[in-house]
Amino acid sequence: MGTHFSNLPLQVCLYFNVVFFPFWLAVNFIMIPIKFSKLEILYQFILALSLVAVIIIEGIRLYIGYIGNLKEKIPEIASFWLISVLLQTPLQMFLLLSSGIKSSVLERIMQSIMCIFLIVQIILGFIALKHTAKHSVRSFQFVNFNFSE
Repeated sequence: MGTHFSNLPLQVCLYFNVVFFPFWLAVNFIMIPIKFSKLEILYQFILALSLVAVIIIEGIRLYIGYIGNLKEKIPEIASFWLISVLLQTPLQMFLLLSSGIKSSVLERIMQSIMCIFLIVQIILGFIALKHTAKHSVRSFQFVNFNFSE
């Protein structure tokens, strides 16, 4: 029962997301001054708030996903999945689909890649959570069965 059941596809996807995130961040920071001059005050506020939230949440989400998958911890994987679905998906989709923030072609490409990573991680995270929970139940039953004999 000492084998590891971490989800390799999820780990690879998380790795590439961690590598891609600084490039996404750089593009957004470079484009902010250009964008702000063209936006209404309301969209300036919404964009700034959305970017700050995405940056903070993304760092936490990727860390929790990495730790949860590598150490096969159900609470961390579940937290990663819930943060991805409930917080990050609406924010990332807003940044991708909102016409009011006047995104450039480069920003749309970078944001599309981030959304693809997010969707793939939601699917793989659910699979990893399901397999880790099954493995945990089997381990618990194995220990209880051996303990009762």
